[in-house]
Amino acid sequence: VNASTTIDLIGETVLFNNTAVTAGTQIHIQPRNNSDIGLGDFVTSDFDIDQASLNKIIAPTVIIGGSTATSVTVENVNMATNIDLYKLQALSGTDADVSFINQDSSFAENLTVNANNGILVDQNLTNLGVLRFDSDIDNNGSGDITVSATKTIDTQNGHLYFVGNDLHLNGFLDAGVGNLRIEASDEGTLAMGDS
Repeated sequence: VNASTTIDLIGETVLFNNTAVTAGTQIHIQPRNNSDIGLGDFVTSDFDIDQASLNKIIAPTVIIGGSTATSVTVENVNMATNIDLYKLQALSGTDADVSFINQDSSFAENLTVNANNGILVDQNLTNLGVLRFDSDIDNNGSGDITVSATKTIDTQNGHLYFVGNDLHLNGFLDAGVGNLRIEASDEGTLAMGDS
């Protein structure tokens, strides 16, 4: 499948077999109905995209999830350099969240993660570009960013931008010489740690 501009893939599941999907500007993949999304090794039994399928998606921008994603769970995802920007979006309902769990993941270019109700980093996350988290994208005052103990978010000198209700930083942030910016999502006070 090849398109010069944008490809929207909406369905019950994603299975590319031996077919690559290439777009000139953007590929957007999301469930037809409200579903949990599993990426890499994580299986939700709802809407899953394994590493082999992720490797067949080629476009400057790839968006996974959206208004029908109740959650996005990432496990052992290692993305190459053929994508300029990845966007992971859990925007279905006020409880929609994004989690990085079980095994480390890495993204070779820019990564944006948006969720209505929280982003959990429970394994090491490496990103070789600009990393943007918004854990309260609906700005209702519910949606924290949590980095678990001993775990590190490492942007390899890329900029790191966090927007959320609170930041629970039990692990580490490493932006090297890049910028680090943390903002409250709902124009309130941003609490860190046990504050």
